[in-house]
Amino acid sequence: MPIEEDFGRWVYWWEFNKDRFLRLKETLRDEGVTTASDDFFMGPGLVPEDPVRPGELQVRASALPALLAALEQTRNREITMACLMAIAKIARDFGQIDAVDVIEPYLARDDRAVRATAALALGICEAREATYKLVALLRDSPAGRALVGDDSVDDWTRAFSAYALGSLAHGADLDTKRSVFDQLRAVLVDESVRSRELRVATIQAIGAIEPGWRTSRGRLLTERAMHELGLVFRSDRGAGDEPIQAHAAQAIARLATGHFEAASVDYYKHMFLSELDRRDSRGKDIRRSALLALGVLCSPVEDEGSADLVFVERIWAARRETADQQESLFALAALGQIGGAWSRQRLLDVLRSGSKAIERPWAALGLGLMVREAQDERRAGAVDRLVTDRLRDALGTTKNPDAIASAAIALGLARCEDAVPDLRAVLARFDKRDLIAGCTCQALAMLGDVESIPHIQRIVDDSTRRPELLRRAAVALGLLRDRTAAPHLVELLRDDASYTGIASLSAAIALIGDSQTIEPLVSMLDDESNSKFARSMAAAAIGGIADRRLLPWNEMFAANVNYLASVATFAAGGYGVFEIL
Repeated sequence: MPIEEDFGRWVYWWEFNKDRFLRLKETLRDEGVTTASDDFFMGPGLVPEDPVRPGELQVRASALPALLAALEQTRNREITMACLMAIAKIARDFGQIDAVDVIEPYLARDDRAVRATAALALGICEAREATYKLVALLRDSPAGRALVGDDSVDDWTRAFSAYALGSLAHGADLDTKRSVFDQLRAVLVDESVRSRELRVATIQAIGAIEPGWRTSRGRLLTERAMHELGLVFRSDRGAGDEPIQAHAAQAIARLATGHFEAASVDYYKHMFLSELDRRDSRGKDIRRSALLALGVLCSPVEDEGSADLVFVERIWAARRETADQQESLFALAALGQIGGAWSRQRLLDVLRSGSKAIERPWAALGLGLMVREAQDERRAGAVDRLVTDRLRDALGTTKNPDAIASAAIALGLARCEDAVPDLRAVLARFDKRDLIAGCTCQALAMLGDVESIPHIQRIVDDSTRRPELLRRAAVALGLLRDRTAAPHLVELLRDDASYTGIASLSAAIALIGDSQTIEPLVSMLDDESNSKFARSMAAAAIGGIADRRLLPWNEMFAANVNYLASVATFAAGGYGVFEIL
C-alpha cells in the first residue's frame, strides 16, 4: 500500500479504504463482455469473456511447481517472502499440498522479515494445524521457541502471528474463532507484554475474527470481544499508550458492523462520544479513532427526530472546535460515512466555503461516500443530483490538484454517469499530473466508461517511471474489463528495471487477477537473468491471481484504520502488514 508524504491528505484515507469500493476482482469475475482492443467500438472486437480466474489444472501444473522450485533454490529475502505468501494463497484455495510443512521451516530463518512472513503465511493458508503453531508463536511457548529455533520468539514474529490468527479465524468456524479469541485475549490482558507492535496486532486480530450476530453463540462471542476491547480503550494508561489503545475503537466498529441497533453497540457509541468532550479529553489519537468509529457505527440522520442526531452534532462540533487539523478532517469523513440530510448539508457547506487545499477534498470524499452508502443501502435514489452537481462544479472550477482528484473519485463513488464528459475533459487536460490523472482514470472506470480505455492505455504506457499513476491507471483498465490490460502489464514488467515501476506493475497485475498472465509470470520467475526483485514481484503477482478472495488479504485490517496511530509493523520498507502482497 503506497505511503504518501503528507498523512493528512484525503488520498491517504482513500488508499487504505479503496478496495471495498473498487471491488476489482468481483467486477472482473462477473459475467459480461470485455474489450480486447480498440476494435471494440467497431463491432468485431466483441468476444465472449474468458474465465479470469485460473483453474486448478493451471495452478497445479504451472504456478505451484514454479513457486516451490523458486522457494527451494533461493536464499533471497524478497523471493522467499513472495513465494511463501503465494503458496499459502494457493494452498488455501486449491489444496494439493501440505502448506504447513512447506512454510514451517522458514520460521527458523535468521531473517526477521522472513520469519514474520512465514508466520503470516500460516494464517493465510487457513490450515487447521497452523492454528496450534501460530498460538505457540504468539504465546512465546516452548513449542513456539522450538519452531523458531531460539530461546524466545521475537516480538515482530509474535505480532505477525497475531495478524495471521486474525486472518485465519476470519473465515473459520465458530469454535475456531472462540479458541483464537481466547488466545489473543490472554496476550491482550497480559501486563508483561510491552511491545507496541504485538499489542496493536492483537487488537487488530480480535477485530478481524467476526463471530457474527446470527446465532446466540456468535453474538455472545462478539460481545465478549467488544467488552475486552472496550476495557483497553477506556483504560487510563497514560499518553504513551494512547496510540495503541486507539486501535480498539476500529476493532469494536468492525465487530459491530451490520448490527448498529443493538443495545450493546449503543453503549460503545456513547463511549466514543464521551471522548469528544473537550472538558474530559485524552490525546489526539484517541479522539481521531473515536470519530472514525462513530462514522461506521451511526445511522443516517435525516432530521431533528433521528436517533443518532446527538452523535452527528458532536462530530460537527468537534470539527469546528478542535485545534487538531486531522481530527477536523476525519470528522468530515465520518459525516460522509454516516450520511443523511443533516450530514449532507454540512458537507456541502464545507465543499463551498471550506479551505480549498485542505478541507474541500475531504468534503468531496465525504459526499461521495455518502451517496454510495445510500445507494448500496437503498436509502435513496440512484443519484443525488444536488450533490453530484456540486461535485461537478468543483471538478471544473477548482485549481487545487487534491481537490480536483477528490471530486473525481467522489463522482465515481456516486455513480454519476452524467459526469463522464467532465471527467474525460479533466483527464485530457491533466494527464501529466499524476494524482489527478490516476484518480480520474479510476473514476471513469467506476462509471464503466469503456470509451476511455484507449486514453488510459496510453497513460499506462507512458507512466512506467510514475508508479502511483501507473498503478491507478492499470487498476482502472482492470475495472473496465480490458482483457488486454494484464498481459500488457506483464510485458511492461519484463522491460522495467526500476524498483518502483516493478512494484506498481506487479501490484496491479495481482489485483486484476487475470489467468492469462500466469504463464508469462512463471517464465519471469524461472528466469534467473531477471533481477531478484523482479522475480519476487512475479511470484507475488502469481499469488494474487490465484487468490480467490475478492479483496486483498489485509483489507480486513486496513478498512477504517487510524493509520496515523502507526506502529512499525504497519509499514516497514516493504515488509509491513499493509505492504506485503
